[in-house]
Amino acid sequence: MRHVVMYDDQAFIWAVVDTEGANLVVSVHASRRDAARAAAKEETEWPPRPIARGS
Repeated sequence: MRHVVMYDDQAFIWAVVDTEGANLVVSVHASRRDAARAAAKEETEWPPRPIARGS
């Protein structure tokens, strides 16, 4: 999996991290369950959606 869930014990949050994108934090969550769901969703949405232009 490209996206993993990690706990930040300094900020007390769960983070979804892109391991192939310089360890970019994609999103943060209050619970491990929500973070795991977000990571799974990121996996299904890869490759990334195109950026909308001119909005």
